[in-house]
Amino acid sequence: MVQLSFFERYVDDFKNQSCRRLSFPDGFKQVSDGILQYGGADYEVGGQRILVSGGIHGNEVTGVEIINEIVEQIINQRLQIHGKALFVLGNGKALAMNKRETEAKANMNRMFGRILQFFIDRGLTTSYEFGRVKQIEDAVRRFEPTWHFDIHQTIEPSDPFAITQLRNPKGVATYDYDVEAFLAEAKINKVVYRPTTTISSGVFSEFTGVNFGTKAMTLEIGQISKTCPLVYQAVRDAILRVLIEGAEVFEDVKNNDPIEAYKIIDEVIKRNPSFRFYRDGLRNFDSFKADQAICFDGQKDVVLKEPVGLLFPNAKVQTGERAGVLVKKLVLAEIIQFPVK
Repeated sequence: MVQLSFFERYVDDFKNQSCRRLSFPDGFKQVSDGILQYGGADYEVGGQRILVSGGIHGNEVTGVEIINEIVEQIINQRLQIHGKALFVLGNGKALAMNKRETEAKANMNRMFGRILQFFIDRGLTTSYEFGRVKQIEDAVRRFEPTWHFDIHQTIEPSDPFAITQLRNPKGVATYDYDVEAFLAEAKINKVVYRPTTTISSGVFSEFTGVNFGTKAMTLEIGQISKTCPLVYQAVRDAILRVLIEGAEVFEDVKNNDPIEAYKIIDEVIKRNPSFRFYRDGLRNFDSFKADQAICFDGQKDVVLKEPVGLLFPNAKVQTGERAGVLVKKLVLAEIIQFPVK
């Protein structure tokens, strides 16, 4: 009988409506369904605590496939890692259904942190996604990660890019030379900075960056079902190197293609079902000029005040949800001077 992988067994449980405690070799601890910790007190003290997550959206399987390969390599090759690792397979029920989420307006990547309390205050606690976010948050709070790689895919074709923040609201730097070197190793040459704010957007990597000073990033590594094998391998291998050798392994990494930096300046909200973009075939980082109307949001034209790029264009989202993100390309003088190691 063929041994099912970590990912296959987890999803198989949802399809068969079972709930098994899976068996793993020494060094592994199944924290809860689809959440697996490796390393412990008998492993290197003071090492990194690395969180790798995927499948927060159930139709984006590349992240869970990368996690699955890493777990299998650790088991089969008996790899010992630099510190501890926490592997999170996100939306198990949606993964089994091959759907983004199990019901309308249950986007797990808009539920973390303070947004979870918003759901509680309004009694919106019946979805599978709500309970799963709470379960993941509890595990992450106990783990307190120093690094977080949350792997996603885009709806439309896209170059790979990362979304992160320069520092958390307490002023703790969460983006530095180690992060940039990791991105170079992972063949990711675009980075988008989210605003440093005390207002939560509910994004998983924002939750870890804000609460733990984690070097946290959302990695968008290609279109759903069409991720480039070279990008997939580069991201997987870069995460493996951090796990096995520690972040200092990247000290000598040189990026021959300078990273393009952007910052988020606004969102485009779908105000009613008549929303439409004024350009067809939009892709990530498509550019628009100042004074140009980018869309009709259902109430009025959205006219730009300055040149911008567009991320995550999607006119098919639910009314009231985000249909796109506006970003501004940064010049060198606008980019923070990273702390010297």
